[in-house]
Amino acid sequence: MKDTIKIGIILNDGDVSLWICRVIEKILDSEYAEIKVVIDHQEKIDSNKTKKSFFYNLHERLDELVFNSRIDYNKHVSVSEILAGITRISIDSDLCKNSSGNAFHEISKYDADIFLNFTSLSFSESVLNHARFGIWRYSIEDKTITKRISNGYWEMVKRIPALEVVLRTSNSTFGNDTAIYRSWIPANYNSIHLNQDHAYGLCSVIIPRLLKQLYQSGFDTLNKLAVKYKITDEEYSGSDFHPPSNRVAFKNMLTIVFRYIYNRLVYKNSWNWFLAFTFDKNPFNSAPESFQVLVPPKDRFWADPFAICRNGKIFIFIEEFLYRTNKGHITMLELDINGKLLHTEKILENHYHMSYPFLFEYNGNYYMIPETYENKTIQLYTCKEFPGKWNFVMNLMENIAAMDTTLFFHNNKWWLFTALNESYNFPDFVELFLFYSTDLFTTEWIPHPNNPIVTDVRNARPAGSIFLHENRIYRPSQDCSGRYGSAYNLNQIIELSETAYEEVLVSKTKADWEPDLKGTHTFNFHNNFIIIDAYRFCKRFII
Repeated sequence: MKDTIKIGIILNDGDVSLWICRVIEKILDSEYAEIKVVIDHQEKIDSNKTKKSFFYNLHERLDELVFNSRIDYNKHVSVSEILAGITRISIDSDLCKNSSGNAFHEISKYDADIFLNFTSLSFSESVLNHARFGIWRYSIEDKTITKRISNGYWEMVKRIPALEVVLRTSNSTFGNDTAIYRSWIPANYNSIHLNQDHAYGLCSVIIPRLLKQLYQSGFDTLNKLAVKYKITDEEYSGSDFHPPSNRVAFKNMLTIVFRYIYNRLVYKNSWNWFLAFTFDKNPFNSAPESFQVLVPPKDRFWADPFAICRNGKIFIFIEEFLYRTNKGHITMLELDINGKLLHTEKILENHYHMSYPFLFEYNGNYYMIPETYENKTIQLYTCKEFPGKWNFVMNLMENIAAMDTTLFFHNNKWWLFTALNESYNFPDFVELFLFYSTDLFTTEWIPHPNNPIVTDVRNARPAGSIFLHENRIYRPSQDCSGRYGSAYNLNQIIELSETAYEEVLVSKTKADWEPDLKGTHTFNFHNNFIIIDAYRFCKRFII
């Protein structure tokens, strides 16, 4: 049996934020790590640094009242009971710079592999050497170091679509502040507290997951992560986010409030998705403003298009969503070679929502994997009578909340790309996970050792079939920063193997070819036929 990872927790004296408590609870409930010692430090608060302007404070209070359904990961809770029986040692700030002294001698007896630092303390190299896997610290990277404003405030005000979170380790091997996890989460343009809750809530997923990987795979895990998430000098230039004056804070507050009320009054919660297509041999030459458009009836939307071109016709398989039932099913649209709509037919429906009808051909047969997220399955269907009759084959995976599953056959293996959300309290955040198998018809899919292979919400979620063009492999993906489905990307897959995955962004297409468009999130390229989707917000009081 492997030895568990020995953890030291560094806390400020007193109660801790709820997100820290959640991390501690998961470690205590795990089989891969144990908390050996708790280090308490009483942080001295500089009143000049914590003073905020009147209107900034007012804005925070209003934010809290309006968005009071959140979990509130910043809420302070006591951890005395759950840490009962674990040694607690108090230190002062001088100890962080020097490992000599009785307190640190006592701490070193516990031979901690990792210190989880939940304070603002920094440590000298002599202290770092005592942690085998380093001192870990989680941070929100908006560079608001002054503490006079909350993380996520300027992302909301300036409508910066993504908020970066980073988990860093410091030790004698890596040096200071080496990233071992980086993620970009969608920023909320209405609420400071929602931005914080989402960012801090993610920590209770990231730290336990990395501890488990470290337990299973050893120190080399950190080496790989340090390479994967390396931060360059250009990326870490810092942001000029100063605390707002009363005048600026007042102006920002009015802007956010007006924007929130306007959107609630003018727009419905539903979106109006439609399709657009063109004929082109080059997927990178297409200009969406020149595409032909397929507009659904007013009581529904059409999205997630996948196409099959055969026998002089085009068959498009889509999510068809009826507003009155608030549920999607799979529908087929038949077009002639000029793009004229000839026929529509519902082909798959269930009591749960179905969307993203991923299509592929294998051994002369057509197969489909529709998204069945609500049913917690990845389902495989086969076409018994083209194009309208499809039969269920099997569940490739069960008890999994997978989105937009996309298969690709490469080097005699099936590669299963799927978007998973392991932060269940934050539904808009997903990461890309990869599995593989030599057999399509199996439930034994092997997880890739680098999972999650993409942690950036601007690029993680699949957006269509992976395709070949000029002997290069391209993966369409969604940009879900700011709002769901804001743009689609085409990424070139550089390396795909059982031990490695690498892709680079080649192009991004935003929904800016018409002034009222809000997003586009699917791209498919088949036999010189390109099809995408796009949406507008549904306005109130307009029939």
